[in-house]
Amino acid sequence: MAIPVVLQLENWYRKNRRPLPWRTLTTPYRTWVSEVMLQQTTVAAVIPYFERFLARFPTLPDLARAPEEAVLAVWSGLGYYSRGRNLWRGARHVLENFGGALPPSAEELLRIPGIGPYTAGAIASIAFGEKAAIVDGNVKRVFARYYGIEDSIDDKATTGRLWSLAQKWVDASQTPADLNQGIMEVGATICRKSSPDCDHCPLRRGCVALETHRVDAIPVRKAKTEKRKLNWLSLVYTNADSIYLENSPDKKWWRGLWDTPHIPLASAKDLEGTLKRTVGKCTASIAPLGRAQHTVTTNKITVHAYRINLPRKVSFSPHGRWFKTSELGSLPMSSLVSKVLALLV
Repeated sequence: MAIPVVLQLENWYRKNRRPLPWRTLTTPYRTWVSEVMLQQTTVAAVIPYFERFLARFPTLPDLARAPEEAVLAVWSGLGYYSRGRNLWRGARHVLENFGGALPPSAEELLRIPGIGPYTAGAIASIAFGEKAAIVDGNVKRVFARYYGIEDSIDDKATTGRLWSLAQKWVDASQTPADLNQGIMEVGATICRKSSPDCDHCPLRRGCVALETHRVDAIPVRKAKTEKRKLNWLSLVYTNADSIYLENSPDKKWWRGLWDTPHIPLASAKDLEGTLKRTVGKCTASIAPLGRAQHTVTTNKITVHAYRINLPRKVSFSPHGRWFKTSELGSLPMSSLVSKVLALLV
């Protein structure tokens, strides 16, 4: 079925697309890496990480054959580290089962660990030209406004409807890669969450939300969960030019990353008592470093960091090691730990 606005959008995209690094040279592998990195992360934040990642792992076999720690080290600071781990696991699967080359269809791509419907559709359409639909946050917002959908886009039924609409659009396209990227480009640069630029939108004719003056009210979202406030005591053990870090496999958010030992506090009031119970008896110089704040999913963490300078190196855990400060730049660490270590300067 012909949908005139689809061809208009394809033409608009070809004239207005941003010159992003994964677009200037398109390969299935580069498309995969970029789409994984862009999940829950802005384009501006992703670009330097994408370039460093491709410089370190230029091909899928390079990524698959690298140790996990090396992958996480390059990923450090980008957040949501399960994305990096899943990308690495998926690359190993592709190397073992597909000879190191991503399969060309969304159906086959979905068999790869870590690849879901959106990523499969993005790779299949952008890299292989398959008429595969994609639905992410940008696509949901664009379609909800264009069709005037007032049901919550977080509801399963609404999501199913949006996928159906996306498939109809891509079926009507001449160039699926341009159509899918065009919808995302409109969502990212014009049909923004706030202050949308409706005057320059290629979809303004026929947009129900614009015609009915409901752009600010659509899309409808479920109320966000209020962030839980957490307090942690972070123990920065030092000895001369060395720092003690731990890499426990039991960590909830940062598994596989090096971290300063930390202790959850019931509240900030428990800080002094916990500090005394933990390090009060050791022969050490203790000094407050300050506080660092970090948000993880629905948790807002305030870290109270203390430097404990030890006269000799002691191991506090089988998962702990001492590192020279000159080695820290090559370790996989979360951005929270980087914030804590920055307090040492």
